[in-house]
Amino acid sequence: MSDLNCNLISIVDLGNQQHKRSLLFFSGSEKPDYFDEFAKRMSNSFMCYKDDPFLRKIFEKIFGFNINIPVCVVLSGDSISHIVAYSKGKILQECDVNEKYCKTSDSFQIGNKVVLKKDINNTFRKKLFLERISEDETLEVNKSDISFVIMSSFYNRYLAACLFQYIGLYDDANVILNKLWQEFTPKETELYKEELVDVMERIRKLPIISNDSVKFEDMSYDFGLVSSKCELSHSFLFENISSHKMLISDITTSCGCTLVSWNKDVINPGQVDSVVVVLKTNQIGFIMKDVSIICNTEYMIKLRISATVTDVEF
Repeated sequence: MSDLNCNLISIVDLGNQQHKRSLLFFSGSEKPDYFDEFAKRMSNSFMCYKDDPFLRKIFEKIFGFNINIPVCVVLSGDSISHIVAYSKGKILQECDVNEKYCKTSDSFQIGNKVVLKKDINNTFRKKLFLERISEDETLEVNKSDISFVIMSSFYNRYLAACLFQYIGLYDDANVILNKLWQEFTPKETELYKEELVDVMERIRKLPIISNDSVKFEDMSYDFGLVSSKCELSHSFLFENISSHKMLISDITTSCGCTLVSWNKDVINPGQVDSVVVVLKTNQIGFIMKDVSIICNTEYMIKLRISATVTDVEF
């Protein structure tokens, strides 16, 4: 059983050259020994590969769920033909992903996650296509022949936007990219950090502006003496006084007790906007938290909030 130390293109192409299907094994949180023997038995029919964190991450995004139990994925050409999930050495769920016999409404379920079969191969082929682009291979694409369903998940729409940009359908790509940027959820922020940065860069190539061009009314705020176990909110008002557009790509805080919200759309020259910071007073005494704004300025913008928390109620 070989390690998955190659990309999707290599796995697919090697399988085609050997006239074999490829069997990819992802172990999840379990580390079963029986798959080595299983792979030996299957080696005459399959190209067999062991777990690899990078490729597992790709398939988790394609499937839309985390692989926490042993899963085998069978590739046939440029398609996923089977997905088999195991638990304690026994088959828990087997899915035949075969477009000839399944309709778009056909689905399979692992745990409480329902996945449409046809969605999987649509996403897989787009991912494979994008890897070929990144390998700088020559691809001839007839725009009129591009026809596929854009699924609702973030990663599927992201892949579709990348594909549209590559084949020159820029307006279609921008519609998807703008929606992705404006509507992403906290969970997607956690799962797709790299993709969100790429989305921001693809929307517009924004010029770097000086930090002095983002004029804040105040860059620190002290709530003073406050009661414990309450939520305090402050809006840091600012104006983009540069002659260029501004875009906040991310805001990080020094503690989980500090929450932030901000405008995820482009901030035009002369526009006034705000960053809203919410502090939860979960400890007694003086507290001070930093807020770091990542945007198209020369340096990260730093804000600070503080409070003196007492157990006396006001």
